[in-house]
Order: sequence, then structure tokens, then C-alpha cells
Amino acid sequence: MAAGTGLLQSGVVFHTERGSNYTFDECDRFLAGLRIRRSVGRTGVCSDDAMAGSFFSVIQNEWL
Repeated sequence: MAAGTGLLQSGVVFHTERGSNYTFDECDRFLAGLRIRRSVGRTGVCSDDAMAGSFFSVIQNEWL
């Protein structure tokens, strides 16, 4: 949605877990086409996503 509205800034990072919907080739090509860097958590390490989740939780609470 952000790409469609022109709200992406340079250097943006897309962080995901290792779900199959985020690790297949079509997702890679889509993100590469938008010049978005990928960040994928390590397998079995749930704390990899903790910092990103905490950060976006704060933003959401402040926004609302």
C-alpha cells in the first residue's frame, strides 16, 4: 500500500518471519522491483522479530 501511495523512502527494509508466503521467489522479485531490502529472522529464534514488533507497536499506539 505504501508503494502505491508513494510513501516509500529510500533504504526501506521489509522484515518478516520465515513463513512460506515471504520466502518464495515471487516475493523476492516484488520487493526487488520496489528496491526494498529484505530482513528475515533466523529459524527458530522468535526474538529476531521482537525489536521490530516493539517499534511498530509504539508507533501504532502514538498514532492512535
